[in-house]
Amino acid sequence: MPARLLDTPGVTGRVVSADGGTPIAGATVRLDLKHSGSGIGPIGLSTVTDSSGAFEIAPHKKWSVIILGADYFPMVDRLEISKDGYETMKADVHWSATGRTGSAPGTLVMRPAAPIEMLKGTR
Repeated sequence: MPARLLDTPGVTGRVVSADGGTPIAGATVRLDLKHSGSGIGPIGLSTVTDSSGAFEIAPHKKWSVIILGADYFPMVDRLEISKDGYETMKADVHWSATGRTGSAPGTLVMRPAAPIEMLKGTR
């Protein structure tokens, strides 16, 4: 039976600072997929947050043939957010080829990175 399946999930959200909840613009958001709905992988999809800290990675669907009664296993992949001056953050993204078109992890809060202390006598 022909069906429109999710090949790669879409992800939307917003990135803010733990210091006051201000939006973090210019953070890199990367979705690392171990495999796609079509079994191809690994795949890395990325985008950058806008001035309000918002980001979107669009889903990709494709036509395929499925066998009735077949079950598509849920998949868990990794979302990684990075920005200079902040600790890199990771979150899981749950999806399946027959499921929703994307995931909305909501507001992701990044903590400022700890300052690096110089040792005496070093430059």
